[in-house]
Amino acid sequence: MPDGGLLDLKGNELDIVRQEVTGFFLNVVLADRSPDLKVISGGNGIISTVSSGGTVVDNFVIDPGSGLPVQSFGTVLSGTVSADYRRVRDRMDYSEWQKVGGIQWPHKTIKFHDDVKRAEITTTEIKLNVGVRAAELAAKPH
Repeated sequence: MPDGGLLDLKGNELDIVRQEVTGFFLNVVLADRSPDLKVISGGNGIISTVSSGGTVVDNFVIDPGSGLPVQSFGTVLSGTVSADYRRVRDRMDYSEWQKVGGIQWPHKTIKFHDDVKRAEITTTEIKLNVGVRAAELAAKPH
């Protein structure tokens, strides 16, 4: 928030956030563990995740040599609280895969909305299963 405070989400905004959280990368790659998502073939070299309501959450283009995703695509909501939200084409490019704790993870991710580059993310460190206390997860940001 501009003033640095937190706001409670209500109504449509809360519904929008709940829908968008489903599409977070970690939730999507673990979709086979969620009763609300199922994993299906989206065509040759494409794996899709579908919500229990039948909506495609994300599509992954798989590299045939490594079996790892090189790209994902779908739609996301874009906008601000003061403006109308609208659906835009969303694409993520994944590269520089490295093994961390026995798990492959992309260390470079580039995000596009309607083919306009919006973010480039470089992961410098990943820690898996290091033990996070419940109190750390429950703490509100300052």
